Amino acid sequence: MSSSRWSRRIWPIAIFVRLLGGCATTDGPVAMPEWQEIQGGVVRHGQWTVGCSNLRVCTAVAQVGQHGSSDRLAHIRLTFTDENQNPHAAVLAYDGAPIQELTPGAAKKLHDQLLSGDRGTATFVSSWAQRFNVPRDGFSRVIKLLGEWRAVTPPNQPLLEVVTPLPAVALDFKGSPALFGSVFEQCPDGPGEQSVEAWHGTGGITLWRANCGTEGLNSPSFWLFAGPEGAPPKPIIFSDPRGPATAYNSWFEANSGLLRMTHYFGGQYSTGNEDCGVYREYGWDIGGMKLVEKRMMPTCGMDLGPEDWITVYGATLVQGRGIAP
Repeated sequence: MSSSRWSRRIWPIAIFVRLLGGCATTDGPVAMPEWQEIQGGVVRHGQWTVGCSNLRVCTAVAQVGQHGSSDRLAHIRLTFTDENQNPHAAVLAYDGAPIQELTPGAAKKLHDQLLSGDRGTATFVSSWAQRFNVPRDGFSRVIKLLGEWRAVTPPNQPLLEVVTPLPAVALDFKGSPALFGSVFEQCPDGPGEQSVEAWHGTGGITLWRANCGTEGLNSPSFWLFAGPEGAPPKPIIFSDPRGPATAYNSWFEANSGLLRMTHYFGGQYSTGNEDCGVYREYGWDIGGMKLVEKRMMPTCGMDLGPEDWITVYGATLVQGRGIAP
């Protein structure tokens, strides 16, 4: 769609701005029984954080000390399913990557040592002879919570969503950001360095991004679909099992058709809390923008980047990439 044709088809902006204003984020806590809260959510007990995905797979995470000479912390990840109370897998990880997988026997041994008390630590010795202290604080409560979760059969468990994102082509858009004036007026802290981007996809659909350019920890953008055949743009409502998501720190990858966003917790102008929040990934397929993956870490200060946050939602992603539980 050319910019001149676009300017002749200015959409009723006040209507979709009101729609955008009604799309509140639901990243905050939800009042529900705790065993239910970890299904699609994350809670913390003591030194342990735990959450479960729609795949009926749960992950428990705790810090275990520095890795080598680094000043960053390694962590232990225990994975549980709804079929067995013992860990399905256990991994020692650091900076977004596993550094040692525990054998089933070692995972079971660590599990039992952690349940032997509520204080102190259990010791895990790595393959390179480094000792890691795994905290007991909160672990027994996590295991009890998982038992409560495991005992409940989820009603009407939905089928796994299949998302087939398609590549898009970036448009050399030279239009004036003033065209999006009413959109930018909705930026929470006022418009910053405004920018507009566009991509052309299948079926004559154009994806538009109006970025507020707001400084701080969470910069919001407004995303819209336009077309085909000159149809006016409409705001994209980013679906989430717990309510629509706000597109903070969002960007689109044209060659994969994936749109990613990260909402960091800890305050708009904080510079040290990029280790907690909600990460979401969406795929642009013929059905629109669909949620592919969601990861959460509600507790700040654990030194975990988004790649290490707990997966609470996963879809089947076609085009050679899958979501691991």
